[in-house]
Amino acid sequence: MPKILDNVKADLISHTRKLLQEKGYGAVSMRAVAFECHIAPGTIYNYFSSKDEMIAACMSEDWGNTLDSMKGLVGRFRSIKEVISAIYESIVEYTGSHYRLFEDPEAVESYRISSKKYHGMLIEQLTEILDAPCRSNARHYTEGLAEFIAEAVLERAVRGYDFEAFYEIIGQFF
Repeated sequence: MPKILDNVKADLISHTRKLLQEKGYGAVSMRAVAFECHIAPGTIYNYFSSKDEMIAACMSEDWGNTLDSMKGLVGRFRSIKEVISAIYESIVEYTGSHYRLFEDPEAVESYRISSKKYHGMLIEQLTEILDAPCRSNARHYTEGLAEFIAEAVLERAVRGYDFEAFYEIIGQFF
């Protein structure tokens, strides 16, 4: 009688995340994740076509949670500085939870080509969150300001720049 599997995709993503965080990109393989989930390696191919697709699903799920958190934070703050700081810290936290992936040369090379597509998507999502606060707080709002701030926040947060020093520059818009 065949084994009934519940929440296989969620389990695959969860175990992929665990392997990434504990052992890094090199430790993640279809076979290793199958072993952790107690399933046959071939079963994974019903859900994901490759290791990188599994990792992308994991990161996408985590980013979705980060976005939801950011959207919830925006309405809680009075000043634009607090809003941008909360978004900045959310990005820092996200990259921190995936540091093994971002620092692994093999992973970086693997995602180099697709990163342009994902970068554009991230900027769109951040722009959507920042648009209303930028419109209502900018000294002189110009179309594209939220996108400019989104790009700057993402780039500086990922690179680990000090928020206060960063805000000294972009704070001039508000």
